[in-house]
Order: sequence, then structure tokens, then C-alpha cells
Amino acid sequence: MFEPGDVYKVPKGGRPESRGFIDLERRGLYVRPNSIQAWMIADGALDYGLSFYAQVNTYTDTTHFKASGLAGKGAGFFKPTAGAPYEIYVVQADAAAPEGQITPVVAYTTADGTFQHAAFSGGNLAVGDIVLIIHPLIASLGTKATAAATGAVTTTDYIAAYIKQLVTQLLATDVVVDDIHTDVATVDGMVDQLLVELAHRSYIFPDLSSNIDLTCTFTSGEIDTFGTWAEITDSGATTMTSIAASHALRVSALRIRTSSVADVLYVIEMGYGPDTDNVTIVDVHEFGSGTKKIDSDEQVRFRAPEFTQGQKVYYRMKTEDNANATVTIGLRYHYH
Repeated sequence: MFEPGDVYKVPKGGRPESRGFIDLERRGLYVRPNSIQAWMIADGALDYGLSFYAQVNTYTDTTHFKASGLAGKGAGFFKPTAGAPYEIYVVQADAAAPEGQITPVVAYTTADGTFQHAAFSGGNLAVGDIVLIIHPLIASLGTKATAAATGAVTTTDYIAAYIKQLVTQLLATDVVVDDIHTDVATVDGMVDQLLVELAHRSYIFPDLSSNIDLTCTFTSGEIDTFGTWAEITDSGATTMTSIAASHALRVSALRIRTSSVADVLYVIEMGYGPDTDNVTIVDVHEFGSGTKKIDSDEQVRFRAPEFTQGQKVYYRMKTEDNANATVTIGLRYHYH
């Protein structure tokens, strides 16, 4: 940070070692010898209107200070009647508020370099503080401390405010996009499942393609009572559980081929689980047998939930007014 006493004079001809010094103390400017600032001041580069570096000479009140080094610029120079005003940026205030804050010039008195401004936040200027009076085009950028804008564009917010607003909105949008990706992935999975249901390779159990003599028999419990859960097994000792060991299954049809008792109701439940004490029922079917039971069969189509891979596949059955009745069945299924 530049401090009073570093250098008060800069060579008029532009070189620190030459003769013809110009006194800068009255202008409130302090620079180090052989620095870029010394060369720029000597050549008048810092006085061309984009920014003015000054030290507070007098603190009047919360909205006024005097920088005598900036006196004589002319009425309306820092606060034109038409157009945007210059802005006051506090460069140094002993690491306390309002250091780092920026506010527009409200009024400027050319006779003594008095500046009027809106009150700063959290602290006031003091004698010896360093400020930059910045051209409105540069000042419109704002600072890192500028708060994010809200709502529509205004004529008073800084560009930094809009950048922060955009970043905040983009981050929020990114979260929404992530949610959309998640939702799309979910929908995509559901569509895949629907496609599987619409078009798939079907199989039958028992596998009559390999052995047409295979059968699968379900047996009911006591009169009007479900039997215990039992694994679905064909006459060749192949179980549905062995098929579900490597695939999730979905049964789409149940065919009743024969029944042992005519003119009664049967109820069949199918499910899956790790054991007979923990079975999740996925489908239930009832049918009535008749005198046609030997001459023809019955098939029902359904859209039951899947039988989870790695679980055992069970059935249980009960028969109206009969104990230990049987039916032979066939299942149509596909992998899922």
C-alpha cells in the first residue's frame, strides 16, 4: 500500500533522476520512486479521466469527505448533470469497513475537492484513507464484494451483480438438469420394461419342447384350506426356482390342463421368497372345474409382478369342499 512519505516529488521530465521536480503533495498523491505510478504521473497518464487516486484530507460526516488533491476539476466533472457519475472505491481504510466498498458520487465541489456520497455500510471514511474515483464505465463492473442481483436488469446494479446472479441461476439449473437426467433415466427404464412386455421371447413350464411328457401338478390342502407353500416343480424334478436363479421372471399365462374334481372352485396363489415363511404373493387365480375337464383345458393371461431373481418360486392351492384335489398346469413366462 502506498503510504505518505514514500515519495512526494516526481520528475517533471518523466525520469526520477532528472531535474525539474513537480510537487505532488498538494494533490494528495504518493508513489514510490522508479515505479510505474511515478512514470505515469510524470507523464500525466493518471489524470486522463478513467480513475483518480486520492487521500482523504478531511472527514466531514458519514456522507461527505474532502480530497484536496482532486480540487479544481470543474463543476460537474465527477457528477455530470446528464450521464452517470464517477464512483468512489475505498482502497484502504486500515482493513476495516468501508474498505473494498464502492458507491456513486452524489455531488462534487470543485473549489475544495469535497465529495458527497451515500453512506457506506458498517463504517465510515477517516482522514488518511485512500480512495479511487473511478469512471462510471469501469466502475460499472463492481467488485468481488458486490452482492448478487435479483430480478430484472436495472440501471443501478453492477455487472458483477449480474454475473453472480447468473452463476447462482446456472447452479440451480444444473441441479434441475441433474434431476431431469435422473427422471429421464427412470422413464427410460420404464420404457425398456414396457418394450419387454410388448415383445419378448416366451418360455413354457414344464419345458415340453424338450420333453412333451413332462407335467406339473398342484395339490390343494384340507377342505376349503390352502395347502402349505411348495416350490413349483415338474415331473422331471425341475423347479421354477432353478430358472429364477439366473433371471428375474414374469409369468404371463397359466393354463389349467386337468383337474381331479369336477364342478368345484379352485384358488391358486403364486409367489416368491427365501423360504415358506416369507412369501410375497404376486398372483392369484380362481377357476371352476366342470365335466369338460378331461376334454379341454383353460388358460388365463395376466400381468403379474416379476418373480425376483435368486428367490424361490412357490404355489399353494385350495379346493371347494375337497381336500388334496389336484390340477395339472402349464405356465408361460419370460425373462425380465
